[in-house]
Amino acid sequence: MLAQYTQREIHELLDVACGTGLHAQYLSEHFHVEGLDLSAEQLEVAKRRLPDTVFYLADMTAFDTGKTYDAVTCLFSAIGHLPNADALHRAVACMAHHLRPGGVLLVQPWLHPDDFVPGLIGHDFVETPDFKLTRISRSWVEDRSTKAELHHLVGRPDGIEHFVEEHAISMFTIREYLDALEAAGLDAWHLPKDIKALPDDPLRHRSHLLGRGMFVARRPAAD
Repeated sequence: MLAQYTQREIHELLDVACGTGLHAQYLSEHFHVEGLDLSAEQLEVAKRRLPDTVFYLADMTAFDTGKTYDAVTCLFSAIGHLPNADALHRAVACMAHHLRPGGVLLVQPWLHPDDFVPGLIGHDFVETPDFKLTRISRSWVEDRSTKAELHHLVGRPDGIEHFVEEHAISMFTIREYLDALEAAGLDAWHLPKDIKALPDDPLRHRSHLLGRGMFVARRPAAD
């Protein structure tokens, strides 16, 4: 997908909202990758996963790594954690600022307002010989934001742990994403096709994470 839309060879890539570095791990097999995230705890996990990779602790709406890249990615619907359209514009502008001419930006959105299914109960399960994880979630809408309550059961040989997470994820329209990308001076496209999970993804059955499509934007080669 990156090669299809870029006007330059991709060597260096910045993964924004990289979390624990799982996407960066796969991307680093093809590109020189750097990562950025607001969570120090998640970056510690990412650094253990990729000890030779540069990671930045920063807010996606106001960051400056001091360099530019052939490609920038913001995946796994992390963009939905922005509170409003103003923050969306600031984040996209920051990402665009870090693109070299002809470079490409990929943004995987959260659900759009018309896509939300009321009353949906989500279920995920991960299993290894000495580890079991079950997550059951419920979600609802408040003011164009998805509110989610996620219950986790984690089983290990020494015991079972239960904890709950609560999230608020903004639902922007397709037009709002395109407006933010175009306001940043990028040529933008919305690709509604399903995004296929990686074959060795332990959560590849998560159908509720697929089908969100992708926004692709390119900085013009002649700035």
